Order: sequence, then C-alpha cells, then structure tokens
Amino acid sequence: MITNDRRDVLTLDHDGEEMLPVFSHREEVEMFLRLGDVGCDWRASESSARGLVSALYGPCAGVRHVALDPLPEMVAEKSVGLVSLRWERFLRRIARPEGEQPSPAYRSGDARRA
Repeated sequence: MITNDRRDVLTLDHDGEEMLPVFSHREEVEMFLRLGDVGCDWRASESSARGLVSALYGPCAGVRHVALDPLPEMVAEKSVGLVSLRWERFLRRIARPEGEQPSPAYRSGDARRA
C-alpha cells in the first residue's frame, strides 16, 4: 500500500469511484511513486493480507476496486480498470487458506473447449 505520515492510504480515482492500488513488490511501489503524479508525501508501506483486509473495512471502506500493480501511465490514460477487480473478489483470493487450489475456472492450462 501507499501511505503518508498521517497513515492515510492512497487511493486512485477511477470513473468517479475510489480504487486501492496494491503492489506485489516494494520496487513496484517506488516506481509508481517516482513516475506518477501523486506528490512527495507518499511512501511504500508493506502490508500483510490481514492489513489489507483491515484497510478495506476501515479507512478504505469506500473503495470498490483494487488495482494490482498498476502503472502510472494506466492511471493517466484511465486504463487502470484493466488490472483491477472488485474488492470482494480480491479479499476472497487473499483469504484462501495456504495451499488451497483455486477453482478450476482460474487454473491456467485447464481451459476446455465446448
């Protein structure tokens, strides 16, 4: 997540709704901050799955979508929706017990033609 000294969480505007950017690696956040137009008060803040759940039910309760590793250009071009999903689906994915396999519809290589 991206936070500031007041522990505010950075959200993006996407079609009039708030979107939470979530990054896989610290370097992705740092690149986003360096190349994006978000101001200098923001910094990378590591968060666990529990922390993300807390943020989505707390300070980010108004968020409807989560953007996965968005690029600054995607925000500027308003194409960030291509790497986003509803927050409920995101929570189901990160809350899956370790080792549990995704449903067959989400496994790569299992596509079957009708």
